[in-house]
Amino acid sequence: MSSLQQTWHRHVEAWQTTNFSQAQYCRTHDLDQSQFSYWKRKFNRTKS
Repeated sequence: MSSLQQTWHRHVEAWQTTNFSQAQYCRTHDLDQSQFSYWKRKFNRTKS
């Protein structure tokens, strides 16, 4: 897994442990919401 993938994977996993909406998490961590959605979908596909 590349460093970029690892970074996003950590963010997606961290978000899942919070009560934040995706938008709230992205605002709090200064992340682009569309990028977050892309990586979340990508990781969910690899889990299946």
